[in-house]
Amino acid sequence: MGYGRICGTLVNHPKTRKAGNEAMGAWVRMLSWCCEYMTDGFIPEDMAIEIAGRQEVVERLVEASLLESFDGGFIFHDYKHHNLTKAQWEEKRAQRVTAGKNSAAARSRSTTRSTDAQAVVEQSQSQSQSQSQSQSQDSPSENLSPDGDLTLFNPEPAKPPPASQVWQTYATGRRALGARVRDRPTAAQARIIATRLKDWNVEDLQLAIVAMLRNPFNLGQNDRNTVYLDLEHAIGNDAKIQRHIDNARKRQ
Repeated sequence: MGYGRICGTLVNHPKTRKAGNEAMGAWVRMLSWCCEYMTDGFIPEDMAIEIAGRQEVVERLVEASLLESFDGGFIFHDYKHHNLTKAQWEEKRAQRVTAGKNSAAARSRSTTRSTDAQAVVEQSQSQSQSQSQSQSQDSPSENLSPDGDLTLFNPEPAKPPPASQVWQTYATGRRALGARVRDRPTAAQARIIATRLKDWNVEDLQLAIVAMLRNPFNLGQNDRNTVYLDLEHAIGNDAKIQRHIDNARKRQ
């Protein structure tokens, strides 16, 4: 089912005035019928008379050159000039179906990429902790025991600085999405991380980053088809951090 177009000048057009309100009301209904059945502007004579109510109403439309006699019925004057044909409607419908399938496929790919990013981030964090503990166990150091005696013992594994933990989460996630990311943040990125660490803990910033990397909007599913995955898009300000955290908790 399509729809018909009515120009804004119809209200005071000379043809409208000549046909009169009764005939114009029938003309609009006939246009709707043509769109419903996609007849490319053709309406059989018996249907035209049924809609108009009287033969003379149809005749007024013909006299006003709004309808033209054609092969057992009538056809709208310049219908194809103002309205889409059946073939054009079917082409648009096919394009919508194709666009819908492509959109669904894109969403599926985004979900897969974001899930992979999350898995890589978690794996990286786990490996980092395991390596730190392994190095500590393999290389015991000489130090004072709690009793004050000189002895050998394994100290607690040292965690990377908070800023490094935040950057590692971002860099690992971006690499999982195919980006080339430096091992260390730029000066501007380091300032962003340092500033946010004054008011937020490491876990919150990491959660905001991961949530951004999983967000379809940031991955390009937006009106501009633009990817928004810079660090500042995740933790550029308090509002962005909170929004990403809220989105992450909604998905849990």
